[in-house]
Amino acid sequence: MSDAPLHLVPVRSRQVEDFVWTWHRHHPPPVRQIFAVGRSS
Repeated sequence: MSDAPLHLVPVRSRQVEDFVWTWHRHHPPPVRQIFAVGRSS
């Protein structure tokens, strides 16, 4: 396992919808999400 710190970043709703559509088309995009975070390397 890496000892590199984990960096969390805010993610816009549109980016989340695009990510879900691209990688998880079998799932519907989130509806009325309050917030989203992503991992930055």
